[in-house]
Amino acid sequence: MSCTVRIGIRFRMIDEHDRIRPHMRLFVNNDEARELAATVRDGDTVHVICALSGG
Repeated sequence: MSCTVRIGIRFRMIDEHDRIRPHMRLFVNNDEARELAATVRDGDTVHVICALSGG
C-alpha cells in the first residue's frame, strides 16, 4: 500500500518505523491490511478506522 498521506496526518497513522500504529486499522476490500506492503488496486475500497478515547 503506497502511503502518500498528507504530512499532517501521516504521523498519526504511521510510526517512525513505517508501521501502522496500534490504534489504527486499515482495511482493503474488507480485509485488514496489517502492514503498508498491502496491495491496493484501482477500484479497491480502503477504510481507515481509528480508536477513539476520552471522557
